[in-house]
Amino acid sequence: MKYSNYQAFICLFIALPFILGLSKNTSRDQLKSPVIADNNLKDHFSKMIYIEGKEFTKGSTSPFTPTVSDSTLFSQGIPQRATVGSYYISATEVTNSEWKAFYNEKVEEIGKAKAKAIYYPDTSLWLHEFKYTYNRPHAKNYFSKPNFNNFPVVGITWDQARLYCQWKTEKVNQLLRKKGKKSSVKFRLPTENEWEFAAMKKPSEDRTEKRSPYAWPEDKMLSELLQLTNLGQIFDQNGVPIKSYADDGCLYTCEVASYPPNDYGIYNMAGNVSEWTADQAQIKTIFFDNYDAKILSTSSEIENEIAYFQNNFDVEEWTVKNAIEKMEHDKKILTNSNVKICKGGSWANGLVYAQPGSRQGKNKDNASVKVGFRIAISEVDEEVLNYFPKTNWKPSKK
Repeated sequence: MKYSNYQAFICLFIALPFILGLSKNTSRDQLKSPVIADNNLKDHFSKMIYIEGKEFTKGSTSPFTPTVSDSTLFSQGIPQRATVGSYYISATEVTNSEWKAFYNEKVEEIGKAKAKAIYYPDTSLWLHEFKYTYNRPHAKNYFSKPNFNNFPVVGITWDQARLYCQWKTEKVNQLLRKKGKKSSVKFRLPTENEWEFAAMKKPSEDRTEKRSPYAWPEDKMLSELLQLTNLGQIFDQNGVPIKSYADDGCLYTCEVASYPPNDYGIYNMAGNVSEWTADQAQIKTIFFDNYDAKILSTSSEIENEIAYFQNNFDVEEWTVKNAIEKMEHDKKILTNSNVKICKGGSWANGLVYAQPGSRQGKNKDNASVKVGFRIAISEVDEEVLNYFPKTNWKPSKK
């Protein structure tokens, strides 16, 4: 069927708001992040939310099979107990506006050409990752235009995220020293355990309550999920699409805090963008008889492990065969020593990525328009706490 010029114009008119980075969320009250003043310590801490550490079960996910189309998702592992100390984590992903404060200071420090080469997000990825010509406006405008200020920064590597944390640490500690404070603060990427714990639904006092592998009750209907998170396509068991990218209101990324916060008051821990963590990617082998589990962090280590399984166990036995198949899949992710753990899923990922226990392995040098980050702080001294908010951050309205 051929379309007339009139039909083509109508299709373009309908799609234009999404092409320009808008969504049905723009009909809601517009959200605005506070502008960080260089001399205001409270602004630097305004989004930090306190998480009391404790022991928890990490890696709990519903059954899934890693897809061929996106090989960054590790195979489903075995849930295990882990412990996190108390810490602070930011209520939202780092925004374009917050990254601009960092970038602009680097421009003044080392000049525009050098700063752009080192610190400017790779906006060309909007074209190169998906190869759609209608992404050109995002490639041109996503970081540079003010209407995207409150969107999560993307197209940055793990090292660039770490440099942002280092810059913020130095800036805040300079301000503390000016105020005669001896204490220091260190901003950093959250660990995988910290990120996962903060993304989980708060445990109920009712020990009989069924635990959900998501940050919401597992029986939430699809129509309800569309109001909770920004995800990619969802298919039924027959491969029929039941949710498109834009059905949740955002064809691409959304403004941070466009959806309700989780139990801790943290936004977008499921969807919007996947997020870098501090941890090196690795997998843990399962137990067989008296065989001790190992932590494997490179593809060559997994190859050796596969050979061990093949030489010492019956490869026709289902559990052994299944373990080898999972390791073969995960080996493709751990192609070198530069793979870091990402969590949370993105606007382009399916529902399984939104499980707090799901784990992605991504080369730390490979930026993506699906990946951003948020920041964390370990516990701080009493004299610094005066600059922290007394209540959880909430987005102000324009």
